[in-house]
Amino acid sequence: MKKAKLSFFLSFMVIIILVIAFFLYNNFIGAESIFKGNSVSQNDIDRAPDLKLNIIADEYRLSAKIGEGLGLKQPQGIALIDEDLLIADTSNNRLVLIDVNGKMKKEIGKMGNGAGEFVNPTGITVDNEGYVYVLDSGNSRIQVFDKSFKFIKQIAINVFDGKSVNLMDLVVDSSKNIYFSVETYDRKLGSIYIISSDDNKVKKIGEGLLGHLAIENDIVYFVSGGEYYNSGKYEGVRSGKNELLHIIDKEIKKVYELPYKYVPKGIVIDNDNMYLVSGAFITVDRFDLQANYIGTVYKGDFKEQQGITYIVKDSKNDLYVLDTFKNVIYKLSKND
Repeated sequence: MKKAKLSFFLSFMVIIILVIAFFLYNNFIGAESIFKGNSVSQNDIDRAPDLKLNIIADEYRLSAKIGEGLGLKQPQGIALIDEDLLIADTSNNRLVLIDVNGKMKKEIGKMGNGAGEFVNPTGITVDNEGYVYVLDSGNSRIQVFDKSFKFIKQIAINVFDGKSVNLMDLVVDSSKNIYFSVETYDRKLGSIYIISSDDNKVKKIGEGLLGHLAIENDIVYFVSGGEYYNSGKYEGVRSGKNELLHIIDKEIKKVYELPYKYVPKGIVIDNDNMYLVSGAFITVDRFDLQANYIGTVYKGDFKEQQGITYIVKDSKNDLYVLDTFKNVIYKLSKND
């Protein structure tokens, strides 16, 4: 009798384990990967057939890893001010200005909702007159500062009706129109938003867009870092289709396809070249402005540098890539 009960119990446990294994497979392994934040599964990497890396030998090298002594915590924004770097130290609710060797020059702000205070600042940009614009994501506003970081004004962002949205990246054109992107799991809110300099009214263009922005000669460039996913049972954002958009006169004028499952995490424009950070390949790659792949200028360590994201380029052609996981900035120097 005891043996029969034991046999029944063991059989029952085997069935339970098989049911659990089936559930996990269908929802996490067998299903297409849904990524949140910067994490990308190995399954995504294996399913990225559209790009074969062409390493451009010795074009860029990792010349320095800076910022290790600054106490950065999940930084999510970087901009060049003259030859210095301004970092959005997101989880420390501040900005830090450092030189290109990582030496602290200035600390701006603290946690709060007053002028010059922040809650989770993210994207940063500098306009053609040197004014600094900061996405103060936790306070749902943009703060504007002069060159010496004196507070000028704030612009409230009241278009999300309390829904969960993280302000992500921004640029400003020569007419002071502000373009910003967001991070959200609501496809209808995943758009590019434009704040008109005339009346501060917000215009929304596109849908299902999540990614990064750059600007050159008043053309705004947007790269989508993933695609929205809804199976009826699950929804979110996953690696998949990626596009490059050209935005002119506040409208999407051109759309180009980027390599499938490339997962662009940062963009900088340099004349006719576009440098993208790939969250799938952990690379910095050069494309032309029609999204044609030219080559890979830097290949990072897949295990150690999965947090690479925002990127800027200085007048000496050095690239600076933010690692939001390691809390450092990688300086990539161009070889002669």
